[in-house]
Amino acid sequence: MSLLLLEYFVYFFIGMECFVLSLMLWGRALKRHGHGWLILPLEIVVISLSAFGIYLGRVDRLNSWDVATDPEHLLNQAFRDSLNPKPQEMTLLFFLAITLIYFLLKGANCLLALLLSHHSQGATNLHNRK
Repeated sequence: MSLLLLEYFVYFFIGMECFVLSLMLWGRALKRHGHGWLILPLEIVVISLSAFGIYLGRVDRLNSWDVATDPEHLLNQAFRDSLNPKPQEMTLLFFLAITLIYFLLKGANCLLALLLSHHSQGATNLHNRK
């Protein structure tokens, strides 16, 4: 049983890391084009939509292929859920969890990038002294 939990944790970590890295790359592109002020609002919107999507998938049992196979049912369910308090509470819970994990992983990625850049600069300086 513990190996199965470890396997699920690895899948979860890989998925969250891909999510974080993709938003970080999007933020880098925004910054490069002079729109760095949009990074935080974009992160909040994407995390909010992800939280609602998780709610729709976990509670209402909707799937991504419902966009193509039954879009009317998907839109009706999403609209109905967006107006009711229980789905809003669950979405808020998912939002808080994703936000916490997102910013922890983003901070860890930034720290790792900083450590690697200092390490490579030190190696370059050491190599140039020889």
